[in-house]
Amino acid sequence: MLGIVSIFTYGIGRGLEKIRLAGTVNYSLSNLDALVDVAVSEGYIAPEWKDKILEFRNSL
Repeated sequence: MLGIVSIFTYGIGRGLEKIRLAGTVNYSLSNLDALVDVAVSEGYIAPEWKDKILEFRNSL
């Protein structure tokens, strides 16, 4: 089985689907969801922006 190792992934659905269809597994140390959670908890972004950022990512 092939795999992809990365430091970060945005988790864009179309890309993840293509990886899955190719029979490949994606291993990533972190992702956009975790980054946004930390940014909210540390006060870098307002909590109401979390859903907007993730909705935008999910629309791609």
